[in-house]
Amino acid sequence: MNSKNAIGLAIFSVALLGGGFAIGFKTAGSRNTSVAKEQNTPNVTQDSNTGSAQRRSSPDTERATTFADIETRITALSRLGRWRADREWQKLVHSVAPSDMPRLLALVEKAPILSTRRSMRESLLSEWAEIDPAAAMDYAGKIASKGERESAMVAVLQGWGSINPEAAETWLKQMPKGNLRERLTSSLVPLLALKNPAGALELARGLGQRYTRAFAYGAVFGAMAEADPSGAAAKAMQLPAGNDRSQALQSVLQSWTAAVSVIRPGRGSIACRKEQRVTVSSPVWPGASD
Repeated sequence: MNSKNAIGLAIFSVALLGGGFAIGFKTAGSRNTSVAKEQNTPNVTQDSNTGSAQRRSSPDTERATTFADIETRITALSRLGRWRADREWQKLVHSVAPSDMPRLLALVEKAPILSTRRSMRESLLSEWAEIDPAAAMDYAGKIASKGERESAMVAVLQGWGSINPEAAETWLKQMPKGNLRERLTSSLVPLLALKNPAGALELARGLGQRYTRAFAYGAVFGAMAEADPSGAAAKAMQLPAGNDRSQALQSVLQSWTAAVSVIRPGRGSIACRKEQRVTVSSPVWPGASD
């Protein structure tokens, strides 16, 4: 980063802090939200499965694991009082063949604890969506509970978007406007921003709720700042004054400080170093209920 970029970012960061703009977002992945009833959910066609061959894989994945073994392990895990996904669970999920997903999901639906049942279901659906988003979305859309159904749809879209965000975006744009589309959009924007910031920005602009729009802008401008922090800051300043601009600038600053370290104190020497991408979690949706 040259001195012009560093100085420019220092100025806007001071202005940001001096202006007292601060928007707090909880970073828990809560998906238990009350949303308005949506109808006419578009079908995911088989053509939308492009990119499935790029499914994320782990060197620890063991495809030789039998279905009976997977079934036994999931049954045991589903009965735990407190459960959360861990490395062993991820290895197990990666070992599941797409054709076995319906059988495993039927098993998970019998889990006696609601939180465990939801978490396992969404983890399996997200994995399934990387290979066959049409089948995964079809399953999610048939869940009886409104809250659980929409949370499952978010999980599917996130899994799909991690592999092929453009196809997921095309499907999403066919959704009728409403709270469900807002929720799905806010979950896709951070994934699309990593590959197509301009497209993600267009999606973010279409969000009607202030809370979700500000979050989405933060994800988009954070991704932009990794490639061009000064350009991202300048673009953020073109937004109307308020929550959207504030969150966009904060995200630019976070991405910049994650990539820059100040060395040799007192001598004014600045070194740039590449660090891990700053991740953005989905917001907690207020008023959550089934």
